[in-house]
Amino acid sequence: MINRSDYIEHLRLALNNLYEPDFLRKSPLIKLFGIEQRFDVFTALQKILIEAIEEMEPSPEEPLDSPAWWNYGPLYYRFLQQLDRQQVAEQLGVSVRQLNRRQRSALETLADRLWTKFCLTENTEKSGISSDDRPESLFDELAWLRDSEPEATGFIETLHSALERILPLSRRYDVTIQIQDAGEIPPVSVQPLALKQVLINLLSLAICLPGSKTVSIHLQLRQETMEVIIQTETIAEKKINLSSQEIDNLEICQRLLAMFDGTLSANFSQGFSAVLTLPLYNQVPVLVIDDNKDTLQLFSRYTAKSHFRVIGIQQTDQLFEVVDKISPQIILLDVMMPRVDGWEVLATLRQHPKTSHIPIIVCTIMPQSELAYSLGARFYLQKPVTQQNLIAALNQIAGFED
Repeated sequence: MINRSDYIEHLRLALNNLYEPDFLRKSPLIKLFGIEQRFDVFTALQKILIEAIEEMEPSPEEPLDSPAWWNYGPLYYRFLQQLDRQQVAEQLGVSVRQLNRRQRSALETLADRLWTKFCLTENTEKSGISSDDRPESLFDELAWLRDSEPEATGFIETLHSALERILPLSRRYDVTIQIQDAGEIPPVSVQPLALKQVLINLLSLAICLPGSKTVSIHLQLRQETMEVIIQTETIAEKKINLSSQEIDNLEICQRLLAMFDGTLSANFSQGFSAVLTLPLYNQVPVLVIDDNKDTLQLFSRYTAKSHFRVIGIQQTDQLFEVVDKISPQIILLDVMMPRVDGWEVLATLRQHPKTSHIPIIVCTIMPQSELAYSLGARFYLQKPVTQQNLIAALNQIAGFED
């Protein structure tokens, strides 16, 4: 028998790969829904999932804040329209964290509808799908990871941490690993432990590739699409045949990445090659105007693994050129700066058409909150500012939950 958590996880993986024929053809849902004898199993399963979501669409008379719309909206925009989490959250007017909770609830509703439609309480056992014999299945063991929030994860740092772990293995097999310099890599929206484990698994497989001798491993990074290409240089000894354990290893990597909207494809026709696609972390740009370089660096560290990305400037002579370049969604302004009247800067920002709509946080050592609010500030922080207070203020302005 398949348990509920496994069934929901299979459904979620299928939806994440709704337009990927190779993935859907291998989905356990094919047997579960009784379509394994169809010649067009990919099309049949895709049609079942699409129609199931479309059938959830509420009538136009249904209030937009009703449970029916909250079950339908996240599934429609996320899976049928293929928008990323940030785009769906913006479309529905919620934070990413709120969206994650509502999407989980919507997925359970969809799962229940399909379970009833295909009478799975009667057909599950004969489907040939079974949970493993351990007290908890793989999906159960990874439940904490599935429910965790994506973080702004530095890919290069995570990669180097993974390389440290497999260094003894690469030395044992005399394999060199080369990384192409791709410049500054933006943070990715993946739980760092999951990403590190995926990299360790893939690099270990590439080093110990059955049927050939790996000479070197090349990693190429494409920062525009955040693709990681792993390619081995090998000396073929015999045909590469992966064991069931190695195949399971690849599937686990796919499942880990799918939890965060990442993908993995692998090829063994000539050596080993794999392509990872990772979601970029959509950070809110925050312009910080402060003459103190140490403060700018401190705020950058405070926000390094948050929803926010700090861009700091110490002078205001090119303020609006910077605004045009980065399109900040929040401005944090120090009003006590040498040679610059911060209150004048605040007034200019409030009056200028390029910045009049941007919420401003006044940050100063002086206790002048009432003056700040009267001059148009949205929030006031008194120095010294703690990380907790800064993130709380940014979250409140951006509409994120703490």
